[in-house]
Amino acid sequence: MSAADRYLHGSLDGFRDDCSGFASAVYTRVGIPISGSVRSLYEAMGDQGWIHHRKRPELGDLVFFDDTFDKDRDGRVDDPLTHVAVVVAVAEDGTITMAHGGTGVGRTRTWMNLEHASQRVGPEGQAWNNYLRRAKSSDPKGTKYLTGELWVAFATPAPPDSRTAQAP
Repeated sequence: MSAADRYLHGSLDGFRDDCSGFASAVYTRVGIPISGSVRSLYEAMGDQGWIHHRKRPELGDLVFFDDTFDKDRDGRVDDPLTHVAVVVAVAEDGTITMAHGGTGVGRTRTWMNLEHASQRVGPEGQAWNNYLRRAKSSDPKGTKYLTGELWVAFATPAPPDSRTAQAP
């Protein structure tokens, strides 16, 4: 069982029960202690040079998103770095499976395909991008809702040659 699977179904063992707490619990479990808000995690990853924008992440990468909710409650879609998830699988077609917490449905898995960022499902009905922002009648025209549309970047929280044998 991966650390992400453990925390999808079990206690976060003293970490906040939100998306950044979930990511922190997963990484701490595999010996890479991280903590903080989505923004501070992103900044820490950037300071280390671990942020990247490749379409295909590594297993265990962090995934950062903007505008998953109206954080400052100003009615505008202008809220950077509002959510983080952990990559748990990457399919041949580019569909990325992520584990995350802090959603309206609790801790769960979600999907994203950056080759088809604005499409919910593929031609055979396969999930390409899940909804990550809940639609509200007050949302401005043009608001984005899908994982691929809200994606900002990936981060590899340790250089590949120093990763532990256990995947997050």
